[in-house]
Amino acid sequence: MRILAVDDDPFIIQVLELALSAMGFDSVATARCAHDAMELVDHPDTCFDCILLDIQMPEVDGIELCEMIREVPGYARTPIIMLTAMSERHYIERAFEAGANDYISKPFETVELAARIRMAEQLSKEIRSKEGVERELSLMSSGLDFQPAVNFEDALGFEDMPGHLDLPTLKNYLDRIKRSHFRYGGVMALKIRNISEIFGKLNGRDFINFVADVGDAISLTLSHERVHFSYAGSGYFLILFLCVPKVGFAREVRRLIQAELDSMELRYPDTRSIGTTIEVSRIQGTELFGTNTVNSVVQTAINDVETVLAADTKVELRLSTSGVASALRVTH
Repeated sequence: MRILAVDDDPFIIQVLELALSAMGFDSVATARCAHDAMELVDHPDTCFDCILLDIQMPEVDGIELCEMIREVPGYARTPIIMLTAMSERHYIERAFEAGANDYISKPFETVELAARIRMAEQLSKEIRSKEGVERELSLMSSGLDFQPAVNFEDALGFEDMPGHLDLPTLKNYLDRIKRSHFRYGGVMALKIRNISEIFGKLNGRDFINFVADVGDAISLTLSHERVHFSYAGSGYFLILFLCVPKVGFAREVRRLIQAELDSMELRYPDTRSIGTTIEVSRIQGTELFGTNTVNSVVQTAINDVETVLAADTKVELRLSTSGVASALRVTH
């Protein structure tokens, strides 16, 4: 994996080079400022798989540099880790909003750095592998209607959708909130009720576009709230509220997003209405964290929306003329 480390402190650069070398990463380039970093990123012969950025640098800080790198072709999804002593909440929020995937506070521990780099390495491999397969399929199907391969369980990411973060980044954000003991609103799971039926009737591209439409509805509805959200696969969106919502907010969110979806009048290719309906969990608040992991908090939200769906299920008894139940019908 080819790594770029950017920090104006030569001591930190030296520590990073030694630490990364000890982890087995020998292909490490360094820069002391945003100008030098952009020269390396823009160079046609270089392609970095992971980028480490310090926030507090002269002239152009790491957050601004992160935004600049995201605009470079080929770097829209490259893992970017902020490595900085600036641990205040607004710096963390700005970093993720700028497109960072992770955040490590100085002074960092090599164990944590190693764990974060390994996660970035795995993410980079998945991105490169998927992009490679899609390029090959595109070449093979030149002149044909190329369809991306999409599995029902796949988490999907979207560019230029306000509030959206890919799933690993959303989980990293939650983990940083947990580690920093910041107060936050909570996590909500949103489930597309008829997702299995929809997935079975759409090709890969149309299904991705459909999920993007639902994401747009969430983004538009919550544009005035401090939230981030992600599509986690299998019809689930996860919504992270940074501020504590008022009582009954979950039901109001459901009503507003459903109204936005209804106004979109989403349809299948044959023009039949998709009839998209959603359900939401309760908002899982800070009290859930404690010793729980981020994955546990996420799973609790998902379990809760499934509980809501189950409670909404009506079991009807069809009675025979003799008054004995002869069949069961389950409806949602």
